[in-house]
Amino acid sequence: MSTEPAQRSLSFVTVLFFNYGTAHCTHANTTDTDRAGLALHFLKAEHQELIGGAGPSHPLLSGPHYSGGREELGVKMEGQWEQNVADTASRDA
Repeated sequence: MSTEPAQRSLSFVTVLFFNYGTAHCTHANTTDTDRAGLALHFLKAEHQELIGGAGPSHPLLSGPHYSGGREELGVKMEGQWEQNVADTASRDA
């Protein structure tokens, strides 16, 4: 197994998945456009106590206590993705 870093040049729409044991980073954004990143960390519900339970930074995505965001964020977020993307696209156009 190689221990040399892998260099990747990414296109406009790219999704990368890493497991927790994979060292990774991004370098400076040298373009004239913004770049966004999102990190989602998944943990089985029975291990919530390891991180202090569910909350705004640890929402439940499934299971018997899943609330669609209402319990963690105070508002139901389920089904909002498409509208949020459309709003952002029209605002930035």
